[in-house]
Amino acid sequence: MTGVYTIYTGVLEFSVYKECFQEIISILKSNGMDEVDLYFGAFWGNVYRNFIPFNIRIDNIQHEIDKAEKSGAGFFGGEDLFISLNPLDIEILFNHERCIYLDYFDENNLVSDILRLFESKHITSSIKKNEFPRLNSWRPPDMLNNEKFIARLVSRGSWTNSDGKVKAVQIFALNYDFNYEYQTMYNYPGQKPNLNPQGEQYVLWWNERPFFTQRNKDGIEFPGIGGFSPQEAKEAGMKSAKQEIIWDDL
Repeated sequence: MTGVYTIYTGVLEFSVYKECFQEIISILKSNGMDEVDLYFGAFWGNVYRNFIPFNIRIDNIQHEIDKAEKSGAGFFGGEDLFISLNPLDIEILFNHERCIYLDYFDENNLVSDILRLFESKHITSSIKKNEFPRLNSWRPPDMLNNEKFIARLVSRGSWTNSDGKVKAVQIFALNYDFNYEYQTMYNYPGQKPNLNPQGEQYVLWWNERPFFTQRNKDGIEFPGIGGFSPQEAKEAGMKSAKQEIIWDDL
């Protein structure tokens, strides 16, 4: 989630990072929160929970982290862990660099308690007001009803995998930088969208569905990087598929 405001810390010593995690869990419980959405992001999400958010009781969060670590997927403090409180439009990220991010739209008692925690430990690094606030960084905003976001279908392709199955791929021209818009919390100050002179970037969509498609409720299927022209995208597609792709330009 990228809310109106993002508050984040600097890089913390692991003991402080862990202590803040425990205290934030206590803050959530003291504010009447019984359940949250949990999401294992980069990089342990590759092998644990498959980048799919899920609802969990707050008392079970540490147990879930322990399971992820025991599976060999990664470890807390070295990977990204998101705690989302969708009804309150709040998200907390414990990231892989041992920084903590708090995203929210409006300050309430829970937010105030977390901000006081940060202040008491003198760990607040920066406060940022986001230009395009949206919910849940791991899923698309309501792009179908937001004229800001446009995905223009450029080409359809087909190729045959090693099992002899015919597979589909599409090239879309986006009028926005996909990663920039989806992961604003990672953008450094002054970072600009990575677009060509026409204000577009090209992505590979490895299926036949429309581009704005969600799966597994909150899950999102990320496109492949295509480049800044249809030709670059085609070359990137064939390099990724390791097979010849037959293209049908529109």
